[in-house]
Amino acid sequence: MRCQCDEPNLNDLIADPMVRALMARDAVAEADLRHLMDRVRDRFVHGTHSASAPLNKTH
Repeated sequence: MRCQCDEPNLNDLIADPMVRALMARDAVAEADLRHLMDRVRDRFVHGTHSASAPLNKTH
């Protein structure tokens, strides 16, 4: 399902040259960012968005 709004989706944001420059400066890999976003989404979908459970990198 696509959102019919003016906000960019994650793919659009990651493709933005400014975002890419910031990611490169901060040594953030696209795969790591997507993994983090998947985990955040899953926590909200499954109702486990507790502040007590950290989102530390697990791989």
